[in-house]
Amino acid sequence: KRDKVTPTSVLWTETLPSTSFAANITMDGSGAYVVGYDAIPGNMQWHLEKRNLATGAVIWSKTSNPSSSNDTAIGVAVDGSGVYVVGYDSVPGSGNTQWRIEKRDLVTGD
Repeated sequence: KRDKVTPTSVLWTETLPSTSFAANITMDGSGAYVVGYDAIPGNMQWHLEKRNLATGAVIWSKTSNPSSSNDTAIGVAVDGSGVYVVGYDSVPGSGNTQWRIEKRDLVTGD
């Protein structure tokens, strides 16, 4: 027997262009951190956003292009000292990928 699920209202929705992909999310008391990739400039670049928990509005948005080929952020964690982003980038000239981790500022994303 299935339990009856009561539908709930969506509190907010935000979207990015179809050339973007969200891979992971985490949050703390100051915001939601979303990572993935953005392919608008022509190749896949790391994309990280901090969004307002109540409204979904962008607090800050950062892209990182560690290589001249495809790069993707796939995980995110946060603690009191920063935002940790993990994923992969392309090794120049080899066509291979390598894992990468970055630590960024909670307030600015830098």
